[in-house]
Formats: sequence, C-alpha cells, structure tokens
Amino acid sequence: MTYKIENQTIAGLPSIALTTKSYVIAHESGNPNNTSAKALDNELAFMKRNYNNAFVSHWVGGGGRIVQLAPVGKLQYGCGPKGNPHCYAQVELARTSDKEQFKKDYTAYVWLLRKLAKDAGMPITLDDTGKGIKSHKWITNNLGGTTHVDPYSYLASMGITEAQFKKDIKNGLDSEITTVSKPNNTEKYYKKGTGLYRIKKACSAYDGVVFGKSKKVQALKINEKYTIVDIVKVGYVYRLKTKSGLYITAKKEFVEKV
Repeated sequence: MTYKIENQTIAGLPSIALTTKSYVIAHESGNPNNTSAKALDNELAFMKRNYNNAFVSHWVGGGGRIVQLAPVGKLQYGCGPKGNPHCYAQVELARTSDKEQFKKDYTAYVWLLRKLAKDAGMPITLDDTGKGIKSHKWITNNLGGTTHVDPYSYLASMGITEAQFKKDIKNGLDSEITTVSKPNNTEKYYKKGTGLYRIKKACSAYDGVVFGKSKKVQALKINEKYTIVDIVKVGYVYRLKTKSGLYITAKKEFVEKV
C-alpha cells in the first residue's frame, strides 16, 4: 500500500541545518482528551498555532491519513535539545478510542516510519544502537534533554507491545504488500504441514516474510534439509518459516516435504 502524504507545511518555520541525519523519531500525541474522529485535525490546528514551542515533520491519524507540516532534513522541535539536531524526521501519532481506526492509523504510522528511514538511508530498526528509527523514550533514556517516553504506553493500550512494534518496523505489515503478483496456474505451494523439508532447487532464505523488503541471509543448496515450524501466507503466495526464524519459498519446484 502506498499512502498519500498531505502537504500542510507551516509557513514561517525556521530553516536550521541538522548536525547529523541519524534518526527518525516515533511519537504519539500523549493527549487522552483528544480521541474523537477530529483528533488529527485538532492536533494539526494546535501545532500550527504553537509551532514556536514544538513542531514535527509529520502527523498520522484520522483512519490512516498522513500529513506533513515541516520539511524533512531540517531541525524540528519534537524531542528536546539533545535529540532534535540529529533527527531527519519526527512523526506524531494522533490518538483514537476506536480500535478499528487505530489499526488503520498504526499501519500508516509503520509505513511512514519505514519510508522515512529508507529515504534517509538509515537502518530500518527500532531503538537499536546507531542510526535508525527511535522512540521518544529512547531519546530520553540515551540522549536526555527530554522526559517523554512515548509512544509505548498508548500502543500497549491498543494491543501493540514494544516487541511487536519493533517487529513491525523491521518487517513491515502484511497490509503494506502490493508487489506480490497472482501466481499462474502452474505454481504449486505447500499450504500446510510443518516438519522436515528438503531443498529441490537452489534458493535463498530471507530475514523477513516479504522478500522484496527483506535481507537475503543464506543461500540454500540442493538436498539440504530444514525444519519448518510455520507456513505463512503473503498475498497470493506462501512462505516456509525455518526453525532459525528465516523464511524460504513454499513453491514445490524448490522444496519438498521429507
């Protein structure tokens, strides 16, 4: 899925160069009193009036809308004086009390954070060492100059643990997938049945289920055998998950169950 990014750039913003382009910051509004259908528009209006105190490059909310308020690659006032000079982009998530709307917002949020990291040429990882996507909590704990610990409490209230958020940032979400084409009638897949599989034709193992967005980790040779612990459907195709957590194709021309 590709999202439209609405341009509502605030006029009169300061244009200050960054010290480094090291981070993309994941925020949430922290406003439990603004969860209605108009929450995103309310947050946007408030930030436009008060940008001298705080502003970020992007907001997400309203059922998957993305709005850009400031240029990326320039100083933003979102995560304190020690973090701001190193942030390529900062993304706020508006709150909602509607869990179905949250799913749409969260999917757009993950998509945008990953996109911005790719655009900046940084690792698509969350709260690891070095460059990458960071939570506001990470800035507080590692750089200081701020006391906020978002977005984890709000995400947890909607059923997204810290571990799940990290996983989703790394791998993306299934609903983002648009590049999986429908197989022709000759393509056959193993759709169920875990256990021991043999490689029939040389192929590769990846660190994520969406091969086009994942890293090729290992070359698999003919007659090698692997224990498969899960079979995952991605669009129209199937992947085999190995005991070590890597993914390989489930096409019968490449693998067979022993």
